[in-house]
Amino acid sequence: MSDVFIRVCTNLRQAADQPSCAARGSGEILQALQRLAAGSGVAVEQSPCMGHCEHGPVVRTGPGGAFYHGITPAQLPALWTDVEKLAAK
Repeated sequence: MSDVFIRVCTNLRQAADQPSCAARGSGEILQALQRLAAGSGVAVEQSPCMGHCEHGPVVRTGPGGAFYHGITPAQLPALWTDVEKLAAK
């Protein structure tokens, strides 16, 4: 799975009235994915803004994977299943 990656947007917009992934809990998502991926060879990385602030937290898998919008900790097992399928290609 060494070519497979997960990127989590951790951008924080400074204006309180502007949505951002960090303000919506992307740090927690990043840490949970790092724990989930430990020892798997999947790279879990923080990412700058992906341009989907209104729909955060945003996670992208790759190569050739998908964007996940509004991801919650409860959705991480399903996301991980998708990552395993991506790695099997």
